[in-house]
Amino acid sequence: MSTTMSDDLRIILGQRVRARRDKLGWTQKDLADKLGWHQPDISDLEQGHHSPNIDTVAKLAKVLKVAPSDLLD
Repeated sequence: MSTTMSDDLRIILGQRVRARRDKLGWTQKDLADKLGWHQPDISDLEQGHHSPNIDTVAKLAKVLKVAPSDLLD
């Protein structure tokens, strides 16, 4: 099994993170602060520039109050 995400999955993940963040009324900075990240990291993630590992996806899901599968399926 590959340890990196496909381009398509990275884009889907980014779109879903952004949609959920928007639904919660959070800015990229708000989400970054909750994760202990920097705002540009959120921007890169939402644009599909990063291939997060499963632990990062789980952390994102927890902060966004969704199941990890909601971000990936």
